[in-house]
Amino acid sequence: SPYRNEKGEIAGSMAVVSDITERKQAQDALSVSEDRFRSLVEISPEAVLIIAADGELKFANQAAAKLFRAPDPEAMVGRNQLDLVDPEFHANLGQRRQTALAGGGTQAPLEVKLVRFDGTNFDGEGSLAQIIWNDQPALQSVLRDITERKQLERELAQAQKMEAVGQLT
Repeated sequence: SPYRNEKGEIAGSMAVVSDITERKQAQDALSVSEDRFRSLVEISPEAVLIIAADGELKFANQAAAKLFRAPDPEAMVGRNQLDLVDPEFHANLGQRRQTALAGGGTQAPLEVKLVRFDGTNFDGEGSLAQIIWNDQPALQSVLRDITERKQLERELAQAQKMEAVGQLT
């Protein structure tokens, strides 16, 4: 706005200027960090899901789509987390979700029966960590298929039983 002297003549102007350098640098750093996170998640061989507080899936990476035999990651978004879990594990998973959202930190891996898009069950292992997603509390879940490992554990247990029976005779 113009500044006038005693005679009413324009003698200069006044302006308010804000230095937004720090804010701009913070926004740029955040953008770089988000890009780095997205890149790491997208190339991860492990299934990664972002789950809202109400259980709705907000994000799935390509490995998650492959694990659950979904057509693509977008087909998983919007579904409820419990749609992917055998009903036997719903109560336990709901409790773990609430604990993690309440600031329980990272939840140790848990073995669960998971359900693929085609309805088949498989053994899975997953961990949860509280995060902020679009300014809201959410969970990041990292999952893997442990079906083969569980089968080998059963076979080993059976072999050990057979060996013990053989030693008794």
